Amino acid sequence: MKEKHNLHKIRDIEERRLLSFVLDQEEQYRKTGRSTSSGFLNERELSFLEGYLNHLDIDYSVMRLSPACERSIIYFGEYEDFISVYYIRNRLLKHSDVLGSFFATGYTNSMLGDVFIQPDGVYFTNLTKYNPFLESSLVKIGKYPVVLERRDALPEIEKHFEEMQFILTSLRLDLVVAHLTHQSRSQVSQFLRENNVYVNFKRVERPILRLKEGDILSVQRVGKFRVKETVPLAKKGKVSICLEQYK
Repeated sequence: MKEKHNLHKIRDIEERRLLSFVLDQEEQYRKTGRSTSSGFLNERELSFLEGYLNHLDIDYSVMRLSPACERSIIYFGEYEDFISVYYIRNRLLKHSDVLGSFFATGYTNSMLGDVFIQPDGVYFTNLTKYNPFLESSLVKIGKYPVVLERRDALPEIEKHFEEMQFILTSLRLDLVVAHLTHQSRSQVSQFLRENNVYVNFKRVERPILRLKEGDILSVQRVGKFRVKETVPLAKKGKVSICLEQYK
């Protein structure tokens, strides 16, 4: 495929693999006439792919089940039942518990869509082709047995956040992660190298990266956060940081 000749120009290995996969899906659609799709995409991945596909003048569509969803798919051809909605009737589960249990089964980020903790339980989106694997693998979250209920659509979603505020000497990533994980800075350096931390949906290993207001920070086994506010404390030479944790 002619478009793939330029893949070597993309320096980021993950972006190159993602684009290669999506171009394969488009080529498969052209050859067979059967609709195909990407996996779930975060906002950064979607923006990257849209820019490239538009440049190549390739026809595609984007599906996001709800305005509350942060993850979407790109598909080629007519929309089919690419995305499923599931419900778990448990009001005690936390966002981090749900994600941890999914990834423990072998799930990857591209297989699982959005997870919403609501007053009546947990709703999440899943790639339909993985439904059989999901239903046979996810039988327990933490100490709670799981009964998965398929739903036709997502309800109106209420987003919930829990604010936390603390003071650090700077907005360096390693300092913030050390505070959230209760680890030393040397332990955090190893934690970063093991691909446990994402900033704005991109894996980050550099401990000296400085966070700013609006950044989305995801720390595996801890949670997902948005930097709501940062306030320098001139007299102390420190900074107050307010995070919103997704619940």
